[in-house]
Amino acid sequence: MGKNAVVIGGSKGIGFAIACKLALKKWNVTIVSSRKENLDKAREIAKKNEININVEVADATNEDSIKNLFLKLKKQGTLDLCINCVGKNLSQKLVKKTKDGEILLHSLEAWKNTIDINLNSVFLCGREEAGIMLEQNAQGTIVNIVTAVRNGAYGQSAYTAAKAGVTSLTRTWALELAKYGIRCVAIAPGAIEGEALINACKKDERHKIYMDKLREQIPLGRFASESEVADTVCFVAQNQYITGTVIELDGGGLPPKVFLK
Repeated sequence: MGKNAVVIGGSKGIGFAIACKLALKKWNVTIVSSRKENLDKAREIAKKNEININVEVADATNEDSIKNLFLKLKKQGTLDLCINCVGKNLSQKLVKKTKDGEILLHSLEAWKNTIDINLNSVFLCGREEAGIMLEQNAQGTIVNIVTAVRNGAYGQSAYTAAKAGVTSLTRTWALELAKYGIRCVAIAPGAIEGEALINACKKDERHKIYMDKLREQIPLGRFASESEVADTVCFVAQNQYITGTVIELDGGGLPPKVFLK
C-alpha cells in the first residue's frame, strides 16, 4: 500500500513540487487547496507526467473545514507525513510616509489576513495531524514550511511575525510529541525561482529589478528551485532522527533589506 502523505497548500508552487516528488518516491499523496480549479489543474499536470495524486478541497483557515478533511483522511489509512505549506505575503510596512507627507499605517485587515493564512492555518492543521497520528500510534512526521526571513525583513511585519510563530510551534510540537515517536521539522526557504516569481516580475519591472538585486546578494548567487525544497522534505521524511529544528534553505543567507541605487 505504501505510506500516506498530505500536502496542505499543494496545488501549485513548492507545495505541488513536494507532492509530485513524494508521489514519484511511491508515497500515496493527497494535495489540499481551498480552490477546486487549482486542484483540477494540478491533477491534470500530474497526470500528464504520469504522477498519481489525490485531491481534496478544504480551507486551511477554517476549523470545521479542516476537521472534516482529516476525518476523511483518517479513514483512508495511517497519516504518516504532513506538510503544511499554505502561505501568502500580504504584509506592508508598519508605517509609510508618502511624497505628499501623508502617513499610511499598516492595515489591521492585512495583518489579520496574513496571520490567519500563515500561522492560524498551521495551528489548525497541525492539531488535527498530531491528534490522528497519536490515535493511530503512528510514528509520523509534520513538516512546516517557514521562511529564511522569519527573524525580520524590511516591509514584512505580518509575514515574518507569522512565520516566526510557525517556527516556535514547530519547536514546541517537537518537544511535546517526541515521546510518541512523532517528529516535527521546519524548512526555511529563501526566495524561490518558480512560476510565482516569474509572473510577478513580468507584471512589475521595479519588482524584477529588486529581485535581481536580491539574487546578486545571495552567496550562491541564485534562488532555490521548487525541486530543491521538495528534496529537503524527502530528506526529512527519510531521516528518522531529525526533529525540532529548522533547515535553512537560503543559499548562504538573505539580506534583511536590499538597497537599490
